[in-house]
Parts: sequence; structure tokens; C-alpha cells
Amino acid sequence: MARLLVVEDEPTDRVILAELLERMGHEVYLASDGEEAFKSYLKNSIEIIITDLNMPHVDGLVFIVELKSLFPDVPVIAVSGKGPELLDAATSRGAFAALSKPIDPQELRKAIAEAAQDSLGRRKKGRCRNQGPERRAVDPHCRGRSRPSCANPGSVQNEPRPKQDSFRLLRLGGSGIPQ
Repeated sequence: MARLLVVEDEPTDRVILAELLERMGHEVYLASDGEEAFKSYLKNSIEIIITDLNMPHVDGLVFIVELKSLFPDVPVIAVSGKGPELLDAATSRGAFAALSKPIDPQELRKAIAEAAQDSLGRRKKGRCRNQGPERRAVDPHCRGRSRPSCANPGSVQNEPRPKQDSFRLLRLGGSGIPQ
């Protein structure tokens, strides 16, 4: 199955969602905020991210925008219990799907399957848009794969990795305003 990252600030919700996803057969990684999520994404070759939208420090909408600016092809499933307007905002900012809390397990299963299929289709067609030496160096979807947009995959290991503090997300507060 897929390698998933759950980004949820509420510990109980995070554990419940992780257990559900593990029962579905997925490998699950956990993060409590956007900063932690970025680190986990880069370290664990995450295939799909499931993120809450209401979080302290860096909210889910800011996280989606910043993630998509660096890695436009990573599928993100947004979840929230705060109403359809917030879910619509997430999809307009690049989320693949948006689900209301409480999460219906069947809807979640379907969203994950569709996101995985879409991601697989992009990789097979060589449409990884995560270009540039910095992105190739850190994007787990481009590492070691031969795609037109991930040119020279053999040299990826020799390219400099951006420092974590170079990610603008890590310098933003929950409002999205630089601090």
C-alpha cells in the first residue's frame, strides 16, 4: 500500500487516524504540525499527505501552499471539521481531496486510492514537476528515477541539499504572515 503522512495537532485524532490507516494496510508516519511534516516528508519518501487544516503555528492551508510551491506533485488530502468553506479553500490551494470530520473511512479509502492512482500516473508519464537541483535533491518522488523533469538522477546524491531553514514555511506563523 502507500506511505502516508498524517499531519494532525490533536494527539487523539492523530492516533485514531493512524490506526485506521494501518488497518487499511498503509505505512503511516505522524506529524503534529507543518514544520514536523516537512521534515518527515523529506526523510521518509512519503507518497500521500493527509493534513488537518486547523493547527497552531502553521495552519493546514499555509502548509499546503508552501508544500505545493516546492513539491507540486505530492498528493495532499485535507481534513477539517470547520465547514465546507475551509475545505473548498484547501482544494483551491492544491489539495487533491478534502474531507469533513468526522472522517468516513470509505471516503478516506477512496480518496487515498484516487490520489495514489493519480500520483502513479504522473510518475509513469514522466510528469514530475518537482524540477531544479534543489528540488531534485530533496524530493523523494524524483530521487533515483529517470524522468525528463528529474534529469540526471544519478547526480542527485552529489547535489547540495537546501538547508531546512531555507524553507519559507518554517518561518511562517499560523496566519501565513512572515515572522
